[in-house]
Amino acid sequence: MTKTILIIWEHGGNLGHLSRLLPIAIALREAQWKVVFAAADEIAAKRFLDAAGFGSIKMPRIGAKAAADLSGPLNHAEILLRMGFERVPEARSTIGQWQALFETVKPVAVLVDASPLALYAARSAGIPAVVIGHGFEIPPEQEPRPCFMPWIENSAAKTAELEVRLEASLKELAKTMPARYGEKAPKSLKDLFHSDGVALCAWPELDHFDRNAGIASSSSVYTGPIWSEPSDGEALSWPDGSGPKVLCYLNLRDKRYDLVWQALKSHEANVLIISPSDVPKACEAARGWGIKVAERPIQLSPLMKDCDAVVGHGGMGLTSMALHAGKPVLLLPEHMEQTILAYRLGKQGLALATIRQNDKSLVNQKISRLLHDDSLRLEVRKFAAVYSTYTPSVAVEGIVARLKKAIARQVI
Repeated sequence: MTKTILIIWEHGGNLGHLSRLLPIAIALREAQWKVVFAAADEIAAKRFLDAAGFGSIKMPRIGAKAAADLSGPLNHAEILLRMGFERVPEARSTIGQWQALFETVKPVAVLVDASPLALYAARSAGIPAVVIGHGFEIPPEQEPRPCFMPWIENSAAKTAELEVRLEASLKELAKTMPARYGEKAPKSLKDLFHSDGVALCAWPELDHFDRNAGIASSSSVYTGPIWSEPSDGEALSWPDGSGPKVLCYLNLRDKRYDLVWQALKSHEANVLIISPSDVPKACEAARGWGIKVAERPIQLSPLMKDCDAVVGHGGMGLTSMALHAGKPVLLLPEHMEQTILAYRLGKQGLALATIRQNDKSLVNQKISRLLHDDSLRLEVRKFAAVYSTYTPSVAVEGIVARLKKAIARQVI
């Protein structure tokens, strides 16, 4: 009888999660497993999964609670509280729906990506689970865990209080579970994300956080990044021009990047923008600078090979592709996780970054360094040489092996 792996993606937007999950699903199918998806973004899932021959089922959902502070969450505990763990009755109902879904699908294991409630349900039911994610998505085990904004007044006390609130919520939630689930239900953040079932889809240098020495040196935990091309991606040529080729992969939503375009054009750069944001007016505004903009799925690998530099937000897939290809990168973060990655890469001399796109002098300085800083280019090429033999299939094979190992432990 064919055994089923359920792949779950509960939170997060854009295509980063699916582009990471799809190669794993294909490898599992080739190994004669039945693969079923439960995906958050039904439209994106249909586009990606239908073309690859995978089905997706409707998943239980609980809406994330907006942050009281517009500056965003302070730590992983606050993220999980906002994702539903503090609302115990709602969380209990959603977890019950997940457990009913498990009874229907009968997976021998689940592969979990940005899906904490589904992970809790699987742990409680004793279903083997492998959690994948890049560094930001997997909390470090050691304590104290990182504060995302340590400059905030009383940040240490606030993060400690959030950890206490999360643990209290997890224990309260466990009490509401039927006896057959309550015993195995995670009672702490460490129980939920214990490293025995975790695969970090990143290189250690691109981890968002420091981890203890045992984790940091473990190739079995750091599987490496996964990137993939859309099956319907078009081949795109560079526009005519003799200047440096700059590949921009950005969510264009308004005119916030006008100073970036101005600086690139002042350096006579040959610019190509790929934007998945589905905001035609913003794309037209960029075209007003005489820049070629693609709003459809594109084959990135040939463009990455030919370009001289890359501009992105700080997503793990594109950033890994660029550094692997030895290309200097300018990061314009939109979210906390992208900001942390940009900061850590900047400290290593592997990327430039700014969140101040309205500062003309600063933007000009960053673009000038992106195109002409030999020391930046040298550091990036040294990094690329370290991982010159790496391919995403290494990570895919590692995750498939972890799933098989988790299932074998359960059988024993």
